[in-house]
Amino acid sequence: MKQTLILLFVILFAHTNRAEWQAFNDSANKNGGTDDPNVTTINIGRTSPGPTEDVLLQLESGAPTGVTARYEETISTGSVFWTSDPITVDPESDAATLFGPVLDLEGNISYGDAPGWHVDLILEGLDSGRSYTFAGTAMRGGGQGYAERTTHWRLIGADAFTYASSQGAWKVGEDSVEFSTGHNEVGYVARWTGIRPGADGKIIIRTTHTVGEANGGLPGAHAYKGYAGGVFMVQLEPPPAKGWQAFNDSANKNGGTEDPNITTINIGRTSVGPTEDVLLQLESGASTGVTARYEETFSTGSVFWTSDPITVDPESDAATLFGPVLDLKGTSATGTHLDGTWIWSWKVWIQGVPTPLPARPCEGVARDMLNVPPIGD
Repeated sequence: MKQTLILLFVILFAHTNRAEWQAFNDSANKNGGTDDPNVTTINIGRTSPGPTEDVLLQLESGAPTGVTARYEETISTGSVFWTSDPITVDPESDAATLFGPVLDLEGNISYGDAPGWHVDLILEGLDSGRSYTFAGTAMRGGGQGYAERTTHWRLIGADAFTYASSQGAWKVGEDSVEFSTGHNEVGYVARWTGIRPGADGKIIIRTTHTVGEANGGLPGAHAYKGYAGGVFMVQLEPPPAKGWQAFNDSANKNGGTEDPNITTINIGRTSVGPTEDVLLQLESGASTGVTARYEETFSTGSVFWTSDPITVDPESDAATLFGPVLDLKGTSATGTHLDGTWIWSWKVWIQGVPTPLPARPCEGVARDMLNVPPIGD
């Protein structure tokens, strides 16, 4: 005698891992090669026309991001210089693939005339409850004779972040990186992801000359010659994807499972029902939108709903997964072999296009748990 239980799950997602917006700035558009009106051009340095401050724009729509970018210069002798120089960059590099399709990489904000200079790119108006990506690069294009001219990039004022600069760039610390900007033909970028600003909604990207080899800086870098910037990108990352867990006790005859967030759909002789219910999120009790239903197909008799004392290895999967949540006692069949078949039917909604994924069969058990991980895992 063989019985089959079928659970049908239909889950709709309305979320993707795509960035919510990207904003680009060309800080040295002296030759006018960047002509997209959605790309801002704040700049600084001798001969620069300004402005030094502007609200960044969403690249796709041109709508304001609400984030203000501002340059501030700290000089020792003289000041940084705004210029435009022809460059050659590896087309497969981070600089070329990230910035190349959007703006013109030629031009730079050049070095000061003595040690001690730095330029701050101040980003304000960031949402302290969200995370961002920043990337920046510069390239003088001076050939090997300029290779010693180095920029030190440092992220200041963030509560959390992840270092993500180009592989091969000289990592000074989690918050700082150095690479040659006099001859950046390899197209390195300084980048951090997962940037969480503090309550003031402000971070600073500080560029200056090398901190020196003795302090962990790039070996062979010039003491003060470097480039304060060229182009940068700010990206609002998608909000954290939230998963949920839903549990069902299919044989709670003894009432051992008391958590109101655990459903108790059941089937079989003496079972009290219901055979169908909407699963609940374990943590909050909110509806998952997923309906679970038992349907019985039998040859002789039917499955039997009962409660039996059990002993389970406390280190087993059953004990560690279900034990902290519900009562494992009870079964949905006695004296028979029961095959459980779970059929998962998924639809992922991406940009309004429903994409079905294949059904996934797996073993059914009297205690059921549906775990939806965060999108992207």
